[in-house]
This record gives sequence, structure tokens and C-alpha cells, in this order.
Amino acid sequence: MVGYTTSQSLPGIPYAYDWWHKAKVVPVESRTYLGRANETLATRTCPSGCGPEDWQFILERADTLDSNWESSMELIRVKPAEALQKLEAVLGRHFTQKDVAGILDGFRLTELNQVPTVERVFAQVAPRLFDEDSLDRASAIRFVQIAAKLNVNYPKSVPVWFLCVDDKWRAREDGLLASSGLDLPTLLPEDWLRQHLISPEYESGLSPSEQKVWRQWATNPQKGGLTAFPLPIRVESRVAYLSPAFFRARGVEVPPEKFSTKLFHCVDRIWPKEISDHWEKASGCVGSRHSLVKRMGVANAV
Repeated sequence: MVGYTTSQSLPGIPYAYDWWHKAKVVPVESRTYLGRANETLATRTCPSGCGPEDWQFILERADTLDSNWESSMELIRVKPAEALQKLEAVLGRHFTQKDVAGILDGFRLTELNQVPTVERVFAQVAPRLFDEDSLDRASAIRFVQIAAKLNVNYPKSVPVWFLCVDDKWRAREDGLLASSGLDLPTLLPEDWLRQHLISPEYESGLSPSEQKVWRQWATNPQKGGLTAFPLPIRVESRVAYLSPAFFRARGVEVPPEKFSTKLFHCVDRIWPKEISDHWEKASGCVGSRHSLVKRMGVANAV
């Protein structure tokens, strides 16, 4: 299968780069459709460090570049005259050397002539695997486990979903937690924890050393993107006067100096209400200004 476009029909700069990555112009192995370069693997060769069974699992859930097309691009590169003759014989029309060079340039712009990094492979497969309409429990869990073994970096733009204890799938941006040595059932409210702690299935069957590797990967912001403990929520507001009540509400002493009336930009970091209520109840100081849970905030004049 060969796609052909004239120079007049191609997008101009600066849109050309995105167009070659997102347009459906890439022949896909064992498929009858054209794929997008940013959703197609350039090679079926197993990357270093990845076991053959794990790699086969990835390939079964990915589109890969048609091997015949890859061979044709190589022929154009090393023997352009021979490639031109074959192209004309197959398509039954006349082509120039400029046309053939244009096909090769287009292939290079897709960047499928480069050996993909492990990160790129997982970034390409993730959107298909975490499709809400076809999300498979066992496959999604194994995919993330393989990523942890290979220490894959996941940019925030890559969709990654985790199964939680309450048997619901949630995105890693939802403040999810990975298991750790902390006594989370005591520290956090039961219902909240069930909605935010990922399923123990992710650690099922792991040895102590494998569990350590998994937890380090899962709680790395550039990798799994989870945390071992919930983080305070950032809340911004603007106030025109810093009254004594403003400071008392944040658990700090009222400063002796007076503040002039002006617009202040306030940034508070507070715990979710369910968590602060749970801690206050556990401390026996419900409603007390001196309870375990206090707001943390800073105020900056605008």
C-alpha cells in the first residue's frame, strides 16, 4: 500500500511536523487501514531489558509499521532508481525522482525511521489500552506492571488509569495512593481511602525486592505519578484586608504590625475535608483551633 501526495497538498510550516505525526498516512502491519505515526510502533524488535513475553503482550495491543513499507523506504534510500521502477510497475503511473525523494522525506518526518525509546512505545500504546469503552482489567494492570519493571517515564500528557480498592478505575491525576509502610487505614477515612488507594492486585505475587521497585516507580512523579500519602490541596483566593481572624483561621499568631488595606493574593494548602474531619475526630479536638489538623497558608500582596 502506497500513499502519494503532491507538494501542493502538504501542510506548510509550522504545521507540517504535527501533520505527519497525526495524519493517517502510515501503512500498518496486517491491517487494511492507514494509521497515525504517533500511534504506530516503528519496529517489532524487543527493546533492551524487556522480556519476550512482556514484549509480545505489548505488540498484541499495538499497531506496527508495515514491514514491506519499511523495506520500500530503505530501497528508496539506497537504490532510488530501482525503487522508481518498482513504484511505476506497481501503480501503473509515471513518477519522477523528485516524487520518490518526497515519499522518503515524508517517511522521515513521521520519525518512524528512528528506533523508538521504551517511553515512546508505552506512550503510543497507553491511549488504546486505557480506553474507557474497552478497558480490560488484567491487561491494564499488567501493562503498568511492565512499565514499572522497565522504569518507564510517563509524561503527564499520557493517560494512565489505575484500579482502586473500590473496584473503580481512576486517572492518576485524581490524587491516587500506592501502598507503603504507612498505616493508611488508621490515618485516613475508610471511604476516602477505598476511592484513592490502588488495588492490591498491582503487588500480587511480587517478591519483597520487586515490591520495592514497584513502589518506588509508582510514587515517582515522572513515572507512576502516585503518592504514598495524600497531599494538601492548593486553594487560591483574594482578600482586601488581613484581619486577625485571617491569621487565627490558619493556626498562626496574629502579627503585631498593621497591614494596609490592599488586594492580597492568598494561597492556602488544605487537606480534603473528609481527611481533616477524620483527624480531628481521632484527636478528640473537633472544632478546636489547636487540633492536629491546621491549615497552612501564605499571603502575598498583589
